[in-house]
Amino acid sequence: MVIMAFFFFMPSIFLANDAGPITAGPKASDAPYASVEILVNYKPSLREATTGHYQTKWGITTIRSFHTVGVEHVRLAGEMTVAQAVKMF
Repeated sequence: MVIMAFFFFMPSIFLANDAGPITAGPKASDAPYASVEILVNYKPSLREATTGHYQTKWGITTIRSFHTVGVEHVRLAGEMTVAQAVKMF
């Protein structure tokens, strides 16, 4: 009896929903990016020395470290663009 009631009311749930189809949000490529932040994956053997070098020479600061995957979220300094930083790293 309960199962029959479930199937009886189930179609009415779908028919009562007039919200329209579910659409995906914007693509990641369409989303704006942080113009002064990048993710950097250093070689494990050079991570400590390289991080210090870039911080001293270019004024780059670490926002967050993702140790499990070996990635640093860094903020660029001055007039450096993301394109310039990608070429540099």
